[in-house]
This record gives sequence, C-alpha cells and structure tokens, in this order.
Amino acid sequence: MTIAYGKGRVFHTALGHAPETMQGVGFQITLARGTEWAATGKVTLPAPPAEDLPVDHPVLREPLKK
Repeated sequence: MTIAYGKGRVFHTALGHAPETMQGVGFQITLARGTEWAATGKVTLPAPPAEDLPVDHPVLREPLKK
C-alpha cells in the first residue's frame, strides 16, 4: 500500500509479521522496491521474473550468517 503524506510518501506492507516470513523472496523484493520508492519516488530495482516466484509454494532465502 502506498500513501501520499504531505510532500512525502509512505510505503506499508502487511507481509513479514513473523520472523520466518521475512525469509520469503517475495517479501524481500517487495520491501526493497517499496523502500526505494518511498525514499526516491522511483523504483529502479528490477521486478523478478515470474518463474522466480511460483504461486504454488514459497521461495525462501536463508538469513545471512555473520
């Protein structure tokens, strides 16, 4: 969801309420692209190809290890 707020922009997603859901590639892409839009007003990060986000199962990334 996006909202104009004065001269700024607000990006909100209902995804990612549990730590394990933040491993979802769809969540990560949505967060990155939404944050970029809120900060700059543009989205330059590419949208993923449809085959990278199947509709029948989640695609997960393991958290980065330090």
